[in-house]
Amino acid sequence: MQTRSGGIRKRNRKGLRGSESGSETKPNYTEGVVLNRPSWYDHTRQEVLDKANPKQVNGETQYQCAKGDKCSKPGGYHPASNMQVDHKTAWQEHIDNKVDDISDKNAVREAYNDPSNLQALCGSCNSKKGNRKGAALAKQFKKK
Repeated sequence: MQTRSGGIRKRNRKGLRGSESGSETKPNYTEGVVLNRPSWYDHTRQEVLDKANPKQVNGETQYQCAKGDKCSKPGGYHPASNMQVDHKTAWQEHIDNKVDDISDKNAVREAYNDPSNLQALCGSCNSKKGNRKGAALAKQFKKK
């Protein structure tokens, strides 16, 4: 589909986004049109940690990294200060798949905080994972 500026808008796996007639398309996160990261709900971090098999180690609550045995620390247990909330699927892609209208900030934030797409990772495992797709989108967007 051609854009107003004469460029070509890509089709995604769902087909054209926007009206059924195909005359308009809506911006979406995976095309890099909107890159602002939504915010966490106040309770999101604790809810994710509570699902990370907490256990007491020397009087301190520790949480298991979602990588489990693949974590660099045997058993994968870490204190809360070393745990991070991570999106299993890149947050941009997840929002694009879940939200019909990305101008609806509440719906976008709800999808960003969707527990089915969140996991607890230790800082080391999370930094190794990275967000290659999101970083590539951000780079591509900045070049334009």
